[in-house]
Amino acid sequence: MRFVWNAVILLWLAAIFLATGFHRGERVFYVSNIYYAAVLPFLSRSLLLYDCNDDHLAFPDTPPWARKYFLGLARSADLVIAVSTRLAEILGEAGVEDVRLVGNGVDYDLFRSAAESGVPDDMRGLARPIIGYSGAVAQWFDFELLDSIAESFPRCSIVMVGPVFGPQAAELAAVASRRGNVFHLGAKPYERLGSYIAAMDVCVIPLKMNDLMRSADPNKLYEYAACGRPIVTMKHSEDLEPLRGMIHLAASRPEFIEGIRLALASGANQETLLEFARKRSWQARADEIVSLVRESIARKRAGT
Repeated sequence: MRFVWNAVILLWLAAIFLATGFHRGERVFYVSNIYYAAVLPFLSRSLLLYDCNDDHLAFPDTPPWARKYFLGLARSADLVIAVSTRLAEILGEAGVEDVRLVGNGVDYDLFRSAAESGVPDDMRGLARPIIGYSGAVAQWFDFELLDSIAESFPRCSIVMVGPVFGPQAAELAAVASRRGNVFHLGAKPYERLGSYIAAMDVCVIPLKMNDLMRSADPNKLYEYAACGRPIVTMKHSEDLEPLRGMIHLAASRPEFIEGIRLALASGANQETLLEFARKRSWQARADEIVSLVRESIARKRAGT
């Protein structure tokens, strides 16, 4: 069955390349999906870049045979970048000698524009302060922590913005039913997210402390920063430690609750957060990757 699926992918890619004129050998493939590994050997290119932005093998539903695809892509790539130190370690354990760290980022100008556009209508009637989360509610979301936040701050509105996946919908509904101050506003257009985040008094990242999150670099950290809001997050990765002082880091649920109390009392150093986000815009990240691609192509042509 996998052979048939790989053949379909190969034919699909060939059709796209032919239609777009992207069918010559002098091309760079930028790949983050490990399941392309089986077809890449049949495609000529100047460079293969593997962007490792998640621990693909740590997702609960990942099939055992996916490891072969991960290893094949990681070991055949000419350039490998990772969004976190832990992912770089995993790649090193897989036999990749040179891994470059390039974290995630934010569309800085878009989020700044939205942040300055005013409070969205569906947030105007909510009691303040508002403790908010913007992002997907999926298997990595900590509902016990959400419940604790709602219980600890009964006079605050706990606002959730983003899609909910699978069984997490029932878990979120249960917390909202038990606590009268939890509000899920649903998914919003990407270009408007900044207005919702800017309307929050404290932005939280209540994600589980597990292997999947140890390797993550959540985009929402940069989105929150681009809106200049106080940030409280679980310290799911050691990569966050250098940010202590700019954001509130918690190693436990009680520390998370205390971090929210401090953030509500002290607010945010907006100038520091905006500068942090500006330096990590998607444009800045793209410029960094382009530089690495050019360096790798030059090195490859020189045979070093």
